[in-house]
Amino acid sequence: MADQTMQPSKDSSGIVYSSLEDMKFDAGRRSWIKYRNLGIRDATDGAVSATIMHIDDASSSKPTGWHYHTAPMQFNYIIEGWVKFEFPDLGVVTVKAGESIMIPGGIIHQELCSSEPLRLLEVFAPAAFETVAVERPTWSKEDAAAYGTVEPAQ
Repeated sequence: MADQTMQPSKDSSGIVYSSLEDMKFDAGRRSWIKYRNLGIRDATDGAVSATIMHIDDASSSKPTGWHYHTAPMQFNYIIEGWVKFEFPDLGVVTVKAGESIMIPGGIIHQELCSSEPLRLLEVFAPAAFETVAVERPTWSKEDAAAYGTVEPAQ
């Protein structure tokens, strides 16, 4: 039976099931991205979050500007499309469908642009974290403004 709240359901054993029929996308920390909560945050009492991020219109995509996350771990697995990041040691990296990237907490980075559509699984541990904007590093090769108006996380 489908969960009537359109949210992932958890049974008495602790199993969390997030069905396609019940999926719901919500606003999140970036205005041009839709977020689907997979129910992991509640099931793990905040130890981990898992979200599907969904962009249909790349023309609405905006660079994030330089930032870091306070969570010790951010993991992204690209389901469909690609996203372009810039990192201190790696430079500009395009992560494509079937590829993943794990970003340790405190590592400054920026997302520059993405494909249309883009679907990715994002996992944070722990689930509660902050996104902290920072100034553009002097070594940065990419000017985020060249990709559009920078919109920092909300």
